[in-house]
Amino acid sequence: MLYLVGGLVVLSVAQSVLLARVYLRTREAGRLDDRLAHFAEALALLTDTTEAGFANIAGELEVRRKTSRTGSRAAISKRISSAVRRGRSLEEIASRESLSESEIRLHLGLAGGDGAAASSDRRGARSRAVLHIEPVPASAGRLDSAYADEESA
Repeated sequence: MLYLVGGLVVLSVAQSVLLARVYLRTREAGRLDDRLAHFAEALALLTDTTEAGFANIAGELEVRRKTSRTGSRAAISKRISSAVRRGRSLEEIASRESLSESEIRLHLGLAGGDGAAASSDRRGARSRAVLHIEPVPASAGRLDSAYADEESA
């Protein structure tokens, strides 16, 4: 009978230990739910902030697109030519027209006129550079005639 009572005591202690472990696990699950809810709220806040930021950026881009100087190629070339005649540098014209310096030079070349392009050297002093375009002879543009000469030789 003593063995039976000892066995029941050991069984009761084992069950108590198991119940304590189950209790601790359920408390941890409750904490996990709290942490998960906290992370869900943080993610919602981050999502709302990101959406608002993207909406602000899109609105600003729309405003800038509408206020940018647009027009026909002739109007842009005319503005560039008049700015060069007033002595503005390529950098100033490029920033004002939102174009690169090479595009400014292209517009000056297409505009014809005096063909002068303002440029700046490394020290920032203004100088005048003249763009000279010489016509190419018609025979120079024919590559097939040059190859025909080589094949016949």
